[in-house]
Amino acid sequence: MSEDITSKSEELELVSVSVIEQLVLDTSLATTLSAITVLIDEIEARSGRLRGAWGAQDLEDVYKQAHALKSCSSTFGGLRLQYVARKLEDAAANENKDEVEQLIPVLLPLKDKTIQAYSQYKAELQIRL
Repeated sequence: MSEDITSKSEELELVSVSVIEQLVLDTSLATTLSAITVLIDEIEARSGRLRGAWGAQDLEDVYKQAHALKSCSSTFGGLRLQYVARKLEDAAANENKDEVEQLIPVLLPLKDKTIQAYSQYKAELQIRL
């Protein structure tokens, strides 16, 4: 199951450059840089809360944290994280503890890769200031 989710998520862009570039066009370079900073902080915070919620076996909170990760990832083009967070959100909503247990170890390393990609792209954007 987790291998299937991993392989399907890898078909998606880690971070969609076109989404970020559209954000630059819609707002400004400075606003986009600030938004990426907030996004990285949000992903870190929600992932920590998700880990704590799962440790407490609190599926309602797992659902809330997965939903928040899915939503913020979607807004900023984090397509892989969005996909896995959506699967986790669904598993928690359906109270499927086995599936949640399989998805957490997929999501957490993906979170790290996503943050790294956003940080790298943020550095590239800062050069354009």
